[in-house]
Amino acid sequence: MSALSNKEFFKQLESNPKLLDHFKKLFLIAYGNGDDEIKRADAAEEAVTLEFRGLGKNLLNEWASTQEDKSAKNLKKTIPVVKAHSKKNSAG
Repeated sequence: MSALSNKEFFKQLESNPKLLDHFKKLFLIAYGNGDDEIKRADAAEEAVTLEFRGLGKNLLNEWASTQEDKSAKNLKKTIPVVKAHSKKNSAG
């Protein structure tokens, strides 16, 4: 695994609004936000834990999606008839 430059990291972060939102919330917990500032350590711990759980869930979903795309591309190379999985669009 190679390291990302700061520029690459921020570019990736900006292209994923859900992950960016988690990081913003973590910074607000750490540095406060006026009226919403957390005043107790146990409340801060709980807030950070919840954000990291959400962040982890989103990261794993992104990883799974990336792996699925890679697998579909590899299968297409071997068997040109294979189609990538996609959600059905239904009105009902």
